[in-house]
Amino acid sequence: MRLFLMCFSVIFSSILTAQLRINEYSAHKGLEDNGVNCDWIELINVSGSPVQLDEHFLSDDPQDLYKWSCPDYLLEPGEIIVICASGLDITSRIHHWESVVMAEDDWRYFLGSQEPPSNWNQLGFASNSWPEGPGGIGYGDGDDNTLIDAFPSVYMRKEFVIEDLDNVLAAVL
Repeated sequence: MRLFLMCFSVIFSSILTAQLRINEYSAHKGLEDNGVNCDWIELINVSGSPVQLDEHFLSDDPQDLYKWSCPDYLLEPGEIIVICASGLDITSRIHHWESVVMAEDDWRYFLGSQEPPSNWNQLGFASNSWPEGPGGIGYGDGDDNTLIDAFPSVYMRKEFVIEDLDNVLAAVL
């Protein structure tokens, strides 16, 4: 009997191990293609084999475990997919995204003890008189790249150039 249980455990342990894991979850911090604010769930394939997602379901209702079917997509080992949980039946997926602005880049910033000029967020605004420092601008929590004194708000500005607009299908600022 002990040998049977040991063989059973070895044979079926790989079957019982989860291939998909919820890697991250956020409430109301994502946007669907149509601009709707939604929860999002990041799934990761932690197995050594591809996983066919449309065989899996997500639900927030214990009475309806098949509430939403994952898209027809083959998730490769180590690959991550972000799914917006808006309640809409949207199965499109962005297969590649890039950020042209990184948090640790140098930023121009305005310390908000008063309102900045009304056009501070418009193209062509001259922010060269504003202080500049690497992102992570703040105080008091030990993780800031640019230390400032306490202010009610900080306005940050970063200019960037997109070399070829034909390569941009969608953008979020």
